[in-house]
This record gives sequence, structure tokens and C-alpha cells, in this order.
Amino acid sequence: MKSAVCLFAVMLLFACKPSLDELPIPGQSLVKEAFIPCTLNPDTTRLVMQDYIPDVSLIEGVSGDSRLSIQLSEDHKTCTIISTDVNVPPLSLLKIKAAGHNYSLLLKRSRKIKQQIRYVASSDTIREVQLAGDINGWTPAVTPFTRNGNNWELNMMLNPGRYAYLLVVNGRWMRDKENKDSISNGMGGWNSVLNVGAQPHPKRPFIYPSYSTGSLITLNAKNEPEHWLVLWDNFDITGVLERSGQDWLIHIPDRAKDKPASELRIWSWNRYGVSNDILVPLRYGHAVKKPADVQR
Repeated sequence: MKSAVCLFAVMLLFACKPSLDELPIPGQSLVKEAFIPCTLNPDTTRLVMQDYIPDVSLIEGVSGDSRLSIQLSEDHKTCTIISTDVNVPPLSLLKIKAAGHNYSLLLKRSRKIKQQIRYVASSDTIREVQLAGDINGWTPAVTPFTRNGNNWELNMMLNPGRYAYLLVVNGRWMRDKENKDSISNGMGGWNSVLNVGAQPHPKRPFIYPSYSTGSLITLNAKNEPEHWLVLWDNFDITGVLERSGQDWLIHIPDRAKDKPASELRIWSWNRYGVSNDILVPLRYGHAVKKPADVQR
């Protein structure tokens, strides 16, 4: 009885997976180039829809992850995405429905982290405090502090990384006395250093193609991915990704055989972070293995 139940479950699993023939890919795409992935702002991101669908009158609607607030303007010229939910996934897709088909734009969750630098004034003679460093091209005028009583404060949203900087107080450049981390400036002096975020986790996935034959691409992964996204040009084909032992298999859509140049783009992630991404250039539905054969 248990064997029969297991067999039924396997049959049901494969019955639910879309076949290549069922993929909702139009015969003629409205877009010539692959969309550039969009990194969301920490709060609100506005997209100019003509950058994706040249004739915005063909746009029928937009949709995406339920943890994002997504609003298409009445004239279909802009799309506003609000991403204040802390549970927004690191990668997701914005589906743009146009002329009856869904075009997919990869959305990357903002990696920016709020940072505050504070300067405590020792006297009432402090008129101005600014910051100069890697953050702003060493241009203090564009990054002023705000006075708050005896304190001068600067709040910033920064991507993870290591940033050298100096404070500029009443025009005088100096290290941040509240920050003991510093680095040589290479000219006999020292800069303060701001460390933002943690280093990439060693257990995040690393994915790589192991081989290709005909219309089949085989992938392997170091550290188990929990989620995948696979695009052929601007169309989501994640549903045809299959697991086979330690391999992951991607069947190239038949429509690719009609195109002299197209591409697969692949991403994955797990609870520890986002993997590297893979781009597989295709020529008439087969993986290009020689750089000289790539059509641009």
C-alpha cells in the first residue's frame, strides 16, 4: 500500500510540472534585449515602463511577490514598488503582462543597511560637520551632518562593504575619534574605516554548469539551494527545472531553436544568502561553448 501511495505522489509531481510545450512564450517577443535586473530601493522604487515594454499601451497589468506593494499608474508609464516588509525574498520576479504574455523582470531586494555616524561637539564654535570618503568620492559638501543639541548626526543607507572616510569639522579634515578602526591612506596619514554588514556566508550556494548536450543543461551546486529562478530571455521557465540526483536539469525551450541568439539566466539562494548567477548564451537552442560564437 505504501508503494502505491509513493508511486501516486511521484506521478502527481510530474503531472504538475509544465512541459516545454506549455510554457507561455510568445512566438514574437515585444522586447529585443534581456531586461537588466532591478535592485530595489530600501523603501520605494519607481520604474519607467517604457524601459521594458516600448509600447506601454500593450501593458495589461503587473504582479509580483505578495510581500511587495506594486502599483501600475493609470497611463501605464510608471510602476511603483514599495518594499518595507522585512520578509521580502532576496530575489523575486515582477511579471509584466503585455499583449497576453508575461515578461519577467528580476527584482533584487535592497542590501542597504542603515548606518549612523555621530560627532559630539566639544564647544559651541562648531558651525559645520561633513563627511568625506569612499561613500561620496571624497566630496564633503554633498554629505553634511545635522545638528541635534551638542551632537552632529549623519544617517545613511549603505550597501555592505568597507568604507574609508574622514570628518570635516569647520573645514578641518580629521579622523573620527569615536571609531578606532583605521587604515593608511598611502601618503603617511590615516583614514577612519566604516565596516557595514557581514561578509558573505560560507554556506550560501555556488552554482555552476557541469555539461550541456543538445537542449539539456546540467547544473551542480556547492551548498544546497533552496530556491531557484530561471529565465529564458525575459520569460520565466523556472517550472521546468528538474532535480536528478546531485544534478539540476534545465530543458531549453523549443522556441530557442528558432533564434540565432538568446540566453538562459539562472539564480539561486538559500537561508544563508544568494548564489552567484549564471548566464548561458544560446545559438539556435544550443549552449554556446566558444566565446567567438557568441552573437552580440
